[in-house]
Amino acid sequence: MRTLFSFQLAFVLFLPLCAQSKSDSTASKIGRGFYAYGGIGPAIPLGKYGRERFTGFDLNTAAELRYPSGFILRGMFDFSSFAFERGTISQASNGKVYKLSGSNNLVTIALSGGYMMNLGHISPYVFSGFGASFLSRPDVVVNDPQSYVDTNLIVKGYLSTLTGAGFDILLNPKEKNNKENKSPFVFYLEAFYTHIPSQTETSVNKFNLVSINIGLKSKF
Repeated sequence: MRTLFSFQLAFVLFLPLCAQSKSDSTASKIGRGFYAYGGIGPAIPLGKYGRERFTGFDLNTAAELRYPSGFILRGMFDFSSFAFERGTISQASNGKVYKLSGSNNLVTIALSGGYMMNLGHISPYVFSGFGASFLSRPDVVVNDPQSYVDTNLIVKGYLSTLTGAGFDILLNPKEKNNKENKSPFVFYLEAFYTHIPSQTETSVNKFNLVSINIGLKSKF
C-alpha cells in the first residue's frame, strides 16, 4: 500500500512538468524575493517505526528567501501528531508495567537550502537541511493508596535531518490592468522526509517520517 502511495505521489509531483507547454516560456514566473507560507497534510511514519504507528496529520509554516540564481534558503516550523498501537510504549509504576495508548507529537524547527527550477507558472524545487526535533510520549504514574493517576508528556530534543521536493503553481500572475503582480499567491505541494539518527525514547527503532503538505505561499 505504501509503495503504491509513493508511486502516486511521484506521479502527482511530476505530472504538471509533463503538461507544461513550451509556449508558456513568455508567461510570468515565480520571481525572487521573500515568501511566507503554511500548509497541512498527512504525516506518515515509515519503516519498523511506522509499523507500530498510524498515519497522522502535519501542520507546517515556513519562510523562504529566493535568489535570482534559483537558490532557496528557508526556515521552517513543523508540527506532526500520530497515534501508536497500545503496548508499543509501556510505563512501569509501583512495580507494575502498564501498556499505554496515545500518540507521539513532533515539533521540528529546521533550516534548509535548496534549488528551484523556474519553468514559468510551475516551479519544481528540492531542498535539504537539518534542525532540532522535539518528540513527546505519554507518561503515567499510578498511586493506588491515594487512588489517583497522573498523566503527562515527556518531551526530549534531538538533532534531525530533512530532505524534500515539491512544486509551486503561480495562481495570479497578472493584475487587473494586465501588469505583473508584485505580491502573487502561489499554490504548493511538497513532501519531505524527517529522520532522527539517534535513538529516541518512543521506540527501539529509528524515527522516520514522511510529511505531505498542500498550502499557499505569499510574496512580501
